[in-house]
Amino acid sequence: MSNLIPFEFDHQSIRVIRNEAGDAVFVAKDVATALGYADPGRAVRQHCKGAGESTAPSAGGIQTFRTIREPDVYRLIVRSKLPSAERFEAWVFEEVLPAIRQHGRYEAPTAPSPVEPDNMTAISRASAIAGALDAAARAFGFDDNMRLLSVNQAVQKRTGVNLLGELGATHLLSPINERYMTPTELGLPFDMSAVAVNRELRDLGYQRQERDAKGKGYWVMAERGREAGGRMMDTGKKHGDGVAVQQLKWPESVGQVLGEEAA
Repeated sequence: MSNLIPFEFDHQSIRVIRNEAGDAVFVAKDVATALGYADPGRAVRQHCKGAGESTAPSAGGIQTFRTIREPDVYRLIVRSKLPSAERFEAWVFEEVLPAIRQHGRYEAPTAPSPVEPDNMTAISRASAIAGALDAAARAFGFDDNMRLLSVNQAVQKRTGVNLLGELGATHLLSPINERYMTPTELGLPFDMSAVAVNRELRDLGYQRQERDAKGKGYWVMAERGREAGGRMMDTGKKHGDGVAVQQLKWPESVGQVLGEEAA
């Protein structure tokens, strides 16, 4: 039977359930409420990727709770607008989770908490943060080594933990070098315009078109496009606000597919 562990953060009730596997999961509504979300249920649906359900005994009998794991706790933290969100993050990952893993319950520390062997507390927190950032990197089109390095650098900047180093990855193998081309460049051998190439890539399932708030269309890479090696890359230009302009580019091998379709 799972154990329900009640405790408080700034007078807010937050319950943790330790399941039969020994993993700690948080009651989603409690975390979202403590972080200031006006609609906790909606916040969990929008920001959490792995919400599930857990049962535990309570004063009213066996209850079912909507629960989230550490990466989703972090996702809610980084999107909270409360000034106390950073303090909540440190409290969860540096005090609560280590105490639960060690004692099976939360105990407010009366003295500095001992460092876990091999710095596992810091690694656990860094891993949870990496899980959330990896999803963001994928959404921005970061692939393979680019995504791994970007996530690792962001995690190391925030926590001081080099996860790749902990895993013994002193370097990452570079993929086979291949020239990346714009739709215009891909279309030149086949007398296809950039517009025609983009439509063909859409029809092949490599990309899809979405629209911004002003109704302007832009291309977004699809899963098949990632598998083909497409990447979102800088163009060397910048928007008016100084942000780099990026464009989907494709390896030369995609041009061979276009050639087969054009034949």
